This record gives sequence, structure tokens and C-alpha cells, in this order.
Amino acid sequence: MSQICYIVVNDTKNRHKAENYTDCRRPYMDERINNERVAAAAVAEAEAALEQTQINLDYASVKAPISGRLSRIEITEGNLVQASTAPILTTIVSDEGIYADFDVDEQTYISHIRQMAKTQQDEAKIPVRVHIGDDNADSDYEGFIYSFDNRIDPSSGTIRARALIPNKDDSLLPGMFVRIDVGSTQAEERIVITDKAIGTDQDRKFVYIIDENGQVAYREVHLGASIDGKHVITDGLNDGDVIITEGIVKIRPGMPVTPKANEQATHESL
Repeated sequence: MSQICYIVVNDTKNRHKAENYTDCRRPYMDERINNERVAAAAVAEAEAALEQTQINLDYASVKAPISGRLSRIEITEGNLVQASTAPILTTIVSDEGIYADFDVDEQTYISHIRQMAKTQQDEAKIPVRVHIGDDNADSDYEGFIYSFDNRIDPSSGTIRARALIPNKDDSLLPGMFVRIDVGSTQAEERIVITDKAIGTDQDRKFVYIIDENGQVAYREVHLGASIDGKHVITDGLNDGDVIITEGIVKIRPGMPVTPKANEQATHESL
């Protein structure tokens, strides 16, 4: 590199020297002009060689576009490598955050996601909670929705989503299986009941409640988002309704029952 830089400087001096002689006597004019042209050509050639050498020098080192954790080094110093057949030198995983891909069912996407996120900018405000391993709260991580796909998969009735999770302690690794809860941009009071209390009647969902006469009553409900084995009830139940959570396949509307305190419909902030 230093040798080529010397050639560029030297040839440039020769060129300027030749230019200074152009005002000499006429017999020497043509010779000086030719010398100036030769020197200019030498300068251009040296500059091209310098540029190519700089490119080769840049190729000598590999610069990662991100910072993160390197995998095991597959190629060490002294190994012969080729551009097309050599194995990957190494891989790098960003340590600033990690993506978590998951599926959201169509009903939840329409009734929950689209209601609070009308634009892509709003989607980025939807919070998520990622659970790894057991239900220990110390293994939970919080992040936000990064993106949704642009179509519903007709074979599964779901839309692909991606969340971005900060990974400050490097506990999250690519390839992990996690459980993801999708939250709301604003906390709201909603009625939430266990999935065990919800029955299916053809295309309708229902629950059994205990009316003021102590008898079983049929109540059609509309479901919202699913959260940890529970469902948000968007319509069909009122505050104070007592629902039946056990043995719903053995009872019928109008049957007298004696309730036992267990799990009732509650209000939760979502």
C-alpha cells in the first residue's frame, strides 16, 4: 500500500514538472507535451492500483453489520477457504433484541387486535409477554409487536405475527419454544371466565348460570381474546352473574342446583 502511494506522489510530481516545461522553446514543446501525457497516464494507472489494493485490504477483514454473540468458529487461521464451497466461518446473533414468531387466530385478530390497532404504527404499541420454561415470573420477558403478516392462512385460520423482545441478559436464544400473551394498549375492565365453563352449541358459545331462583339458565356469550386458559366475554354476561364451571355436560336449563364457591366470573384489567 505504501509503495503504491509513493508511485502516485512521484508520478504526480513528474506530471507537474512536465507541465512547467510547456512554455519552453518550440522545439521542446512536443516532447514536453508527450511527457506530460505519459505522466498523467502513469498517475491514473497508479491511482487505479491504489483503489484496487484498498478493496483487497477491505476484503481481508469481515465486518459484522450488527453486534452480538458469535457461534463456534468453524474455520481457523491457516485453513484453505474458497468463495463458493467453503463452510460458513461463523454466525452472529444480535444481543440487542430477539424476534419471537407466533400465530394469532383470525377471530382474535379481528375482535381484539384490529380494534385497538388501526395502523402499523398502532401495532408497534401492543405489548406482549413471553414465558419460557415453567410459570416462574422470573422467566417472563416483555416486549412489543413488531409486525403482522399481510394475509390470513386459509389452511389454519391464523395470521403470522412477530414480536420484538429485549434480551439484555442473553437468556433468550434462537430456536427456543416460548408462550406469548398479547396484551392491550390500554387497560380495560372486562369479564373473564375459565374455558371450562364455556360450552359449544353448533356455531354458538354458551355458559350456564344460576338465576335468582337457584336454577340453571342458558346464556349465549360472545368470546374475546384467550388468556392463560381463560376467555374474555365481550357480550352475554353481566357483573355479578354466577356461572357453573363443573359438570356442565350433566345439567340442563331449569334444573335446581346448589352452588358451591369455586371460580366465578370476575373483572380483570387487560
